Amino acid sequence: MKTPSSLLCGLPNMISMLPEILVTNPNIHIATVNQRKSGGTSISGDLVFEKYLEEVKPDLCVFLSPYKGMLGDLSLCLEKGLHIITSGPVPHADKSFQQLVDIVKTNKARWEIRDDFMLDPYQEKLHQAIEETDFGLLVYYREITFGGPSLLSNWWRLCQLYDKAKALFKSEIVETHVSANRQRNKIQLSLTLKSANRANGHIICTNSSYKSDGDLLLIGTGGVMTYEGLHNGPGIFTKRGYQPIPSDPHLPIMSWWDKIIGEETPASEALPSPKRMGIHNDILRAIIRSIKDKRIIKIKPG
Repeated sequence: MKTPSSLLCGLPNMISMLPEILVTNPNIHIATVNQRKSGGTSISGDLVFEKYLEEVKPDLCVFLSPYKGMLGDLSLCLEKGLHIITSGPVPHADKSFQQLVDIVKTNKARWEIRDDFMLDPYQEKLHQAIEETDFGLLVYYREITFGGPSLLSNWWRLCQLYDKAKALFKSEIVETHVSANRQRNKIQLSLTLKSANRANGHIICTNSSYKSDGDLLLIGTGGVMTYEGLHNGPGIFTKRGYQPIPSDPHLPIMSWWDKIIGEETPASEALPSPKRMGIHNDILRAIIRSIKDKRIIKIKPG
């Protein structure tokens, strides 16, 4: 399928992860977001987002990273009737959701959140291993990962892993505690989770240097699954011994992109789920409150 005229917009760390086949595609325009210390943003140099949008004139705009001012840029794209995809939630969008609904309907635009765990090259293999081995019922999930350079990028990664936990638990999360620490330019965010089927989870995101594939531990009633540095990748331990889980680090991004341009979004799905957007922004507000009050914050079940 022919690639539509597309604008891929993100922070430098995300842009650097894009495979060459996307970067060199003449129909894809790459925009690097520069967060200025003064609080403003610029796109690919000194252009403001609106000017860059007028210059490129895309049909599809994909936001690969969150940043201050993102909600305004998203609204601008929707007003132009574009198809918008964000690979995570939009900060504080739940507070103006009805306004965004009206913009979408008026301009026949579309907006989807399509993370699909695009940054986890092992996700599909993990699910296959759980289903195809004697791993048993998942009772504990822990993951530590690099969340990018900013507070918002770490929040995005935390939300992706929150959704990942729900998928792995195969159950609703009934209890969530948020703890956040920020000292100077160092950030650490954590979620402690409990599911309806009595599984527990702990997620930590940080902007400190960390190994690229992160650190994952899954404990089931029949085995243990882990990202094991000694084996150069993830593996599963059961009574049958150790079995590595192979992966291609570029495959998830390409698979994610192929789905985006190959699937026609039904009109009924022109907007993301308000419930999902709500819990993600509840996590963001809890992060900000935890940093301010220096305490753990409990949020409502999602």
